[in-house]
Amino acid sequence: MTNDRPRLSRRKRAFFALALALAPLFFLEAMFRVTGVFGPEEPFSIVRDDRGVEMVQYNWNQVKPRFPPEKLGGTLRVMVFGGSTALGFPYQPRSSFGEMLAVMLEHSLPGLRVELINLGRVGMNSAEVAELLPRALEYQPDLVIVYSGHNEFIALDQGQLWVWASRTLGRVRTARAAGTVIKLGLGAAALSLQERVEPEPLAPPPASRVSEADFEEALVRYRQNLEAMAAACKEKKIPLALNTLTSNLAGWPPEDRVFPEGVPKDAQEQALEVVALVKDLCFQVRSRPGQGLTPEEVKARELLEQASIQAPGYAPLRFWSARLDLAGQVASSRLTDPPRDLLAAFNRALSEEAHTVSVHRAPPEINRIVRAVAKEQGLILAEHEWLGISLGLFDDHCHPGLQGQAEIARGIYTALLDEGFPRPPTEWSAYEFDLERFKADRKLDETFIHDIRVRMGVFLGLERDLPLHSELTRRQLKEAIATGPDDPLPALLLAAVHLHYGETAEAAAALKPWRKKQDRIQLALDRYFTRSVDLRGGALYFHLALDPGVPPLRGLLTSGIARDEKPRVRPGKPLPLSAFNARIDLN
Repeated sequence: MTNDRPRLSRRKRAFFALALALAPLFFLEAMFRVTGVFGPEEPFSIVRDDRGVEMVQYNWNQVKPRFPPEKLGGTLRVMVFGGSTALGFPYQPRSSFGEMLAVMLEHSLPGLRVELINLGRVGMNSAEVAELLPRALEYQPDLVIVYSGHNEFIALDQGQLWVWASRTLGRVRTARAAGTVIKLGLGAAALSLQERVEPEPLAPPPASRVSEADFEEALVRYRQNLEAMAAACKEKKIPLALNTLTSNLAGWPPEDRVFPEGVPKDAQEQALEVVALVKDLCFQVRSRPGQGLTPEEVKARELLEQASIQAPGYAPLRFWSARLDLAGQVASSRLTDPPRDLLAAFNRALSEEAHTVSVHRAPPEINRIVRAVAKEQGLILAEHEWLGISLGLFDDHCHPGLQGQAEIARGIYTALLDEGFPRPPTEWSAYEFDLERFKADRKLDETFIHDIRVRMGVFLGLERDLPLHSELTRRQLKEAIATGPDDPLPALLLAAVHLHYGETAEAAAALKPWRKKQDRIQLALDRYFTRSVDLRGGALYFHLALDPGVPPLRGLLTSGIARDEKPRVRPGKPLPLSAFNARIDLN
């Protein structure tokens, strides 16, 4: 007997097979949405404080600030939007420029209470600010401050399709659940691997190239996002203050491992040799201030110009040329106001870098857009770009230290005064911001500063080989030693940095205060270090990555240097003495 039922076509069979395979995923997605789990976190929620009073809580940063749904009388409600700089990293957020600005305004405008609501978040870009802003405006701010632009180019090397796919999957709860499971599994596997494998210093991953089309598209989207912010504020008749962005132009060199397309191999090798030469010369200039540039350094300037002809668009050549000029002015004690030619040179180097590799700070094209939108839309504009060549204001590539945050606050304060907001300039009282008093009022004591300095020193020492023999890393660790004399950790880290550059005497000097406290050193080693650093028979042994392309602290520390006071067993087996390449005698 034959089967007369019509057979399904191949296309229909494939469709039903796919539907059957996807059915469990759709079921899980529906279940997650009904139960409310694995969903994207809403930016604002209503909670009750300890007294049972209803408050609005902002959920998109780890501090989760709260504020009343209705603004109190006599209060100037100021909302700050942006990434980690706006949040106040690494001191966040009680010492951000927003908090400092609030102090300045309250002292200058008697009778006014400033309610500062920091809505910053690490990694936030302008698209996320534009998405968040209309919802935040429902809570009646009197002023909106936006400091955003450093995160516009993250992941550009992966292409716009990848960026779109990542954002789309982030809204799918099943994908978020799968991601959580994968992260937990990878974390457990990494921990297990760490227990079995001896630590080895690892070179930084190669920098990622970006296309010109993706770079230009990111700029277009950035302008559109600023215009959307302006439109949202205008609709609510709320003043908007935009800010040009500042980054460590003079203290953080461009990526030097990737050349623009078309640069010959021999020109690349020549450029790298010249850059290495000038790095050492700049370090010598900083070591002997007041003597100006030597004929050798003038010759190096000429070599940079020649290499630039052979390797056009290679940002490090322009950066180190400007850095040599700046070092000469510092050494001659002639640097007063920021020279426009130096600022332009450093900006051009940053622009060349951004056109070649994916960068994590705003190139000058971003600031041009900020100025243009502010002018076209009639917005308040605060200028900060010039801070980038002020030595000592930054903790890393783009994050200002406390003094740098104070300078940004002063810039916004001046812009508001010039605009006559919230009162005419004649009603403002003169006030000079005192950073030391601010630190005391906010309990930014030595313990707090010490912990920040250690974390930043570790971050910098792990991330990359910084200019002037890791100048920023050294500075952070020296300040950590000064603010925490009972903690051996920064001394151990500083000694490792010195040894990385062959400075044995300086490493011994850093550890000298701890020679009779070897039990404390051992405790620090057990808590924070891999087997690449060991204390044996009254001597400290180091297994260092002496490759100049490897950051000085790479391979020395256990994953994440959390300040965990619980004693633990160091992972891995002790290394044989033959594996160590540096030694400091503590006896």
